Amino acid sequence: MNATTLNLSFAFYLAALMAYAAAYLFSRPWLRKAGMAALAAAWLLQTAFLALRWQAAGHAPLSNQFESLVSMDWGITGLCFCFWRLAPGNWLGPTTAGLSLALLGVCALLDSSISPLVPALQSNWLLLHVSVIMLAYAALALSFLASAAYLTVYAGRSSHQTAVTLDLFNERAMGLGYLLLAAALVLGAVWANEAWGT
Repeated sequence: MNATTLNLSFAFYLAALMAYAAAYLFSRPWLRKAGMAALAAAWLLQTAFLALRWQAAGHAPLSNQFESLVSMDWGITGLCFCFWRLAPGNWLGPTTAGLSLALLGVCALLDSSISPLVPALQSNWLLLHVSVIMLAYAALALSFLASAAYLTVYAGRSSHQTAVTLDLFNERAMGLGYLLLAAALVLGAVWANEAWGT
């Protein structure tokens, strides 16, 4: 059931990307709404996957590369919806779906087995430190997507209103990522002090 949930999430990300591509090719605005709905369904399925994984493992799904990457991807899509109104043009949905597909594709190559936590990770700091870092990476990934959209679509058109708003989106996403990363570094230092005494 757990693996099926993640596979369904992948399928909905793919459906979202296809809907956005069709909306662009055939100039059908309703297909953009379908893409957004598929993106939301993919995020909800990913949420269910992480909840089921947490229940099965008995700890937050942040203890290995597979879990961290799925959590980061979940954060990217979640923050995408939080930033939606700040995003000019129609670039945020398709780029988020594309990046999520790539990340889940990498996850398919990683070991997804659940193993017991090593003693250093058996702490509440695991949830605090790693989840804040994954959200920081998610915000910085949105900043990357905004920068890529700016450079590929609006390069040299700094007076264009969309380019100006895109720059503001990038600044806010980067600022959020910076603040979260700074907080994660402090949390990591406190955790290290508690775990190892230094």
